[in-house]
Amino acid sequence: MTTPYLLDTNAYFLFFQNPKPSFYNLLENKLTQGGIVSFYVSEITCMEIHSVIGKYRRGEPKQNFPCDRNFDNKGQVEKCHNTCVFPGREKLKPRIYRDLKKLVEDIEAQRGLIQATTIPLDSLSIRESRKLLMRNADSYKFGSLDALIAGSVVATKQVYGLDLTLVTLDRGLRAMLSHEGIPYLDPASL
Repeated sequence: MTTPYLLDTNAYFLFFQNPKPSFYNLLENKLTQGGIVSFYVSEITCMEIHSVIGKYRRGEPKQNFPCDRNFDNKGQVEKCHNTCVFPGREKLKPRIYRDLKKLVEDIEAQRGLIQATTIPLDSLSIRESRKLLMRNADSYKFGSLDALIAGSVVATKQVYGLDLTLVTLDRGLRAMLSHEGIPYLDPASL
């Protein structure tokens, strides 16, 4: 039986991240039943994870930008003259990228010791997502994809009576979930 946790994309990505964050083992233990790590993901998360892994495959060049921020220096606004440095990220090697794609495929096909059950993105999930955005977009920092994931939690409870807890590291999303009374878990707080 799958544990009643639905992972958003940033929580799902923890399985592919190297090195793993310090709280990873605690999350894995929470999701483990009978030696299998099991959880739910929204169909939108299944799509979005490929975007995230692709971003790491492409890498990011190191960049230097002149800082254009203004700051207050004892009542006088002055322009910053520092340079912002973004360290970039090396491209994933083709073999590692291929292996990560295969791992995603295996997890979502429920082959192996990590198994995800996909919650379909249906019209009810979309309607619930829209309601969440309309009620909360002006107060909390979360986007449309976050709303679709949260809407999937709400719709799954309505249709199947399944009480899912959304696992997310996203502070803005957690604030909205708290306001709406939708159960959530911050894996970094385990």
